[in-house]
Amino acid sequence: VLGALDRVNIVPQEVSVSPRQAVQFNVIAYDTNGVRLFDVIAAWEVLNPAAGTIDDLGFFIAGAKPGAFTDVIRVRVRVLQSGQGGR
Repeated sequence: VLGALDRVNIVPQEVSVSPRQAVQFNVIAYDTNGVRLFDVIAAWEVLNPAAGTIDDLGFFIAGAKPGAFTDVIRVRVRVLQSGQGGR
């Protein structure tokens, strides 16, 4: 029996990219028992548009101007309930 969503790891946690370079972020979710959850949906968001853009799959493309941006990617993760189906 799977427990409730407990923690999420983002891979990679830190990146350094050149302007217009791309990187793929992934979510690894675990329940309260430490069991990996696979039926999760991640909603990605860039908090500072100058940093770049990110799509629904965590594919990030850096902005056109170089700069140091910290804590600009946010992800909200939820577990699919049975019967909801995947995307």
